[in-house]
Amino acid sequence: MAEGEAAAEPAMEGMAAAEGDPDEAHFHETFDRFLELRRETGEPGNVSYDKFVAKLRRNREELMARHNARGVRFSVYLKDGRAAIKASALR
Repeated sequence: MAEGEAAAEPAMEGMAAAEGDPDEAHFHETFDRFLELRRETGEPGNVSYDKFVAKLRRNREELMARHNARGVRFSVYLKDGRAAIKASALR
């Protein structure tokens, strides 16, 4: 209970900070799926929404520049028994 509640508060702060980002809804959805998979696999530790999204934004900018992409989509998957994220460039 406390884990889910603790994750919700930073999520709201992060949403306010990046209100103008067109990918904000996608980032929030990716974060929720990531936390869900972590709970399913029993992975320890808390994940900050702000740090999580900052990492997604850095990866998005890097991929867009490297591949001349118009955007990036992230997917959550299981890798070696742990939650992982894959970035795919949109062309």
